[in-house]
Amino acid sequence: MTTAFTDQFAVALRLAIDTPLPSRGRGYWRMLVSILQEVNFLSVMQTQWKRWQQHKRFYPNNVIWWGRYVKRMVRQLFIQEGSSRPKDRQALENFYYEAIYKALQDNVEDTTFITLKRLKTKIVPLYHETQHLFL
Repeated sequence: MTTAFTDQFAVALRLAIDTPLPSRGRGYWRMLVSILQEVNFLSVMQTQWKRWQQHKRFYPNNVIWWGRYVKRMVRQLFIQEGSSRPKDRQALENFYYEAIYKALQDNVEDTTFITLKRLKTKIVPLYHETQHLFL
């Protein structure tokens, strides 16, 4: 880096580091705590917790068991659940679109309008959630 402080004097500074710079990892992982409010996921979590507790005997103490095993397994469980959600939302969104199409094909006009309004109230929040996931 060279910087001129006046017209006559310039300061040149060269830095060298012998150790390599650390490479960036995948970043931080954030747990979706909203998943913890769902009954189905909580039952899966309880089942997994029982399995994880059986692994305590392979570690010298609870702290090492928690740090090396349980944290990794909790992370995997949440990542797995988080990755399956967009697929489920896409399938549900496709189902709603098919239902709207079928409702439009029917000749019954009174139920068609009510059905379309119900489906629209369900599909709009799904669309907005998927947009936030992609951002």
